[in-house]
Amino acid sequence: MRVGVIGINYKSSKLNIREVLAKTAHAQMPTAIDTSAGFSYVLLVTCNRTEIYFSSDDLSATHCELLKVLRKDIDIPFEHFLYSYFGAECFMHLAKVTAGVDSVIFGESEIQRQVKKAYEVACTSQKLPSCMHYMFQKALKIAKAVRSQFPMAMQGATLEAVVMDLYHAFFSKVVSTSVLFIGNSEINRKMITHMKAKGVDHICLATRAPQVAEAFCQKYQLRLLPWEHLSLWPQFHMVVCGTNQKDYLIHKRQALYFDEPARVIPTSLIIDLSMPRSVEPSLGLHPQISLFNIEEMNALITQKQKIKRQDASAIDTMILDMSKRYHASFALKQHRMSPCAISS
Repeated sequence: MRVGVIGINYKSSKLNIREVLAKTAHAQMPTAIDTSAGFSYVLLVTCNRTEIYFSSDDLSATHCELLKVLRKDIDIPFEHFLYSYFGAECFMHLAKVTAGVDSVIFGESEIQRQVKKAYEVACTSQKLPSCMHYMFQKALKIAKAVRSQFPMAMQGATLEAVVMDLYHAFFSKVVSTSVLFIGNSEINRKMITHMKAKGVDHICLATRAPQVAEAFCQKYQLRLLPWEHLSLWPQFHMVVCGTNQKDYLIHKRQALYFDEPARVIPTSLIIDLSMPRSVEPSLGLHPQISLFNIEEMNALITQKQKIKRQDASAIDTMILDMSKRYHASFALKQHRMSPCAISS
């Protein structure tokens, strides 16, 4: 199967390297390589990984070309943080990613939606070859089968639960705690729904497209903060960023009395789940502000998470078996699969 992947994730690198790769991939991939010349790709960017799945007649040459593209805007060594898989191993990797067994939160369902969305975006902008369609469609099918077969094992610690733990730790003695969510993302909606179910009432949502979020806000009785008033974030006790933005949205200069540590400011907890980051890291230096980025949230999730070893092993075996069967099935049909021939 003429497919490959080049990527970086939370296991292979630190946050700052992943952030640089995510920005570069977003900026360079749409224009850097001519997709009409027998090359196609699917770009998957999440808070914990950036992966480029690709297909071409010469996978090695394309792999080298992708490295050149990434090097254009990166002036620090990064190649040793990357991983690459080809053919059946690429298929297997995508199946594990889609099923959530390669995630910080074992079995998370959000990654399945993100993989599907990345695939759909590529379908609208490129003419993907049969092997790419086959690989993504079957990976999604494998993920669905795994979740159906192991429903309990796929319900580990959740990001929503960890965020709620932090909320209780910081605000157990605060009356009428106000929370600002920045971004109408799926993960923010999940956390808002969870917090509302736990009795958190004073929640505000800031989004670039308020008309899209209007029904959601009405359902959960949320206030909408106009995007142009985002600098008012210091008025909230807790701020959660889960949005896609190239530059920082939350800056040190916006914090009232930042250079006067003795002055009390409302905000004491900021959680930045964005990739690239939305919060200026230096905000975490303020003595009254605790700033958690996605890497630090991952560490809290790992502490909280408990997975039955036998279930994890059985899930790996299931993914391996299904991937092998689907790959073998594709190989049998290779004479009908053009231009993607099979490479063993």
